Amino acid sequence: MSIITSLLDSDLYKISMMQFVFHNFSNINVEYKFKNRGIQDLIAYKNTIKKEIDHLCTLQFTTEEIKYLKSLGYFTDDFLDFLKYFKLNSNHIILNNDYFGLTIKRSWLSTILLETPVMAIISEVYNEQFNSTVNMDIANERLSTKIELILKENIPFNLVEFGTRRRFSRQWQEIMINRLSSYPFFKGTSNMEFAMKYNLPVIGTHAHELFMVMESIVHPKDSQRFALDMWLREYKGNLAVALTDIFGIDTFIKDCDSHLLRAYNGFRHDSGDPYEFAKKIIQLLKNHNINPMEKMIIWSDGLTIQRALNLTKTFNKEIKTMCGIGTHLSNDNNAEPLNMVIKITKANGLDVCKLSDSPGKIMCENQTYIDYLKQIFNIGI
Repeated sequence: MSIITSLLDSDLYKISMMQFVFHNFSNINVEYKFKNRGIQDLIAYKNTIKKEIDHLCTLQFTTEEIKYLKSLGYFTDDFLDFLKYFKLNSNHIILNNDYFGLTIKRSWLSTILLETPVMAIISEVYNEQFNSTVNMDIANERLSTKIELILKENIPFNLVEFGTRRRFSRQWQEIMINRLSSYPFFKGTSNMEFAMKYNLPVIGTHAHELFMVMESIVHPKDSQRFALDMWLREYKGNLAVALTDIFGIDTFIKDCDSHLLRAYNGFRHDSGDPYEFAKKIIQLLKNHNINPMEKMIIWSDGLTIQRALNLTKTFNKEIKTMCGIGTHLSNDNNAEPLNMVIKITKANGLDVCKLSDSPGKIMCENQTYIDYLKQIFNIGI
């Protein structure tokens, strides 16, 4: 059986960004590149990965899936009509023949849904062939330990599962979500297929690529504010959680006024010191006479259960808190997960970049452009 059997087997923020692109930027061409931060050479798995990608590109949204998306309340009829006939195209993916390299090229609208399922395919093919002897009892035992740790703390804890792209397997992710769904601390998943199947809240808004493409639309110094404003216009108060680290938290703070802070319900942390981030967000809200307890922080940067609990205990009396955990839930057994990303690198033929608060997360091939962004945002100077 193929790994991906539904186009809903992906993160919500890919579909929500897709509607944003459909309504505003459907003619923009982009380029994504795969990067394995580890030492594994995946060339031996290339043919199997290609076969799975080819199957992915035969899928279409079913009538039931379109009805589910409509039921969420923030997707428009014209976009849902477009999705009824939408298919991914394997010709938009270029695989290197000498080593495992992967590039995605074409319009943003036609390629935006490839990232998450392609990463899930790479992860599962690698695990199935390289880590075929893994005993899934270990994953279940570790999940039991995590659940016990949460229950033992007995604090107001809000957990969301973000593990689709680097999961050990689709089967394990479903088992894990199904188990977690019986506990009140579990607030949902970013995976649309499992959210629909188990009647769970589906969680997500936008990702770094949204902001990065805006660098090619307006001057980079204006691009973050432009993206945040455009997102509010598209969703009119829905999906109002802002990603904060495209140019670092300090730049985000400079770009925020009372209008944006009141319009967005939450702020997602994805790089840098999570404690310093929370302190800065709380102080920013106070500076604008906004009660932090009316807003939420969502931490999502490489969390473990223990780190998530520590952050919650530190800040839950100052601001609402939620923790989005990916690989630590979806790929934690006796195998080493792939440390990989697929990131957008060009838009409109121009280099784009994120300057996160974790230098290792910078992914841009143009050092001159990186230096330019650091200069205009006064980062590391």
